[in-house]
Amino acid sequence: MKKWFIISTILLTGQIYAAPLSAEELTRGKWVCRADYPNMHITTLDLYEYHADGSSKSTGSLVIDILDTLFTYRIETTGRWTLKDDVLTEVVHKEVTRKYSDKALTLIDINSAVADLENSFYDILSKNADTDAGNTISLKIKKIDDDTFAVQQLNTDGSELDMEGKCWRPEEVLAK
Repeated sequence: MKKWFIISTILLTGQIYAAPLSAEELTRGKWVCRADYPNMHITTLDLYEYHADGSSKSTGSLVIDILDTLFTYRIETTGRWTLKDDVLTEVVHKEVTRKYSDKALTLIDINSAVADLENSFYDILSKNADTDAGNTISLKIKKIDDDTFAVQQLNTDGSELDMEGKCWRPEEVLAK
């Protein structure tokens, strides 16, 4: 009777939490991660690989919505990672490439303010791309299950950015 009471209490309160994500779990294959930054109208989608030797690499895209037009950037990174408690920290070197649609190119051509904004954004993305300066990313992670975890990006002072992210195993990894 007591066992059923405890189980029903846990189910009713929704307090079932998975154990923290371990470095071994992180390095067991690839991860697809999506992050949304609603206040900046930015979405990222990346494929990450974390290796046991502390190295990492990723390939993905960052999309920003400017005047209902999507500006897309391909971002490839290599770096080093550490996992302490529930914070994943990476220092990355990156390569940023513009990947614009015809609509985005037309908007840049006809609107100098958009062109200036896009150039500023690209400069921010590619600044110090091949150095450690300004390329440290800290993510608070919460394991959901063996194949999924949630992420929350942290500012340099440890506060949380307005961002929601989730990582999961790609289907080809799950099928094996």
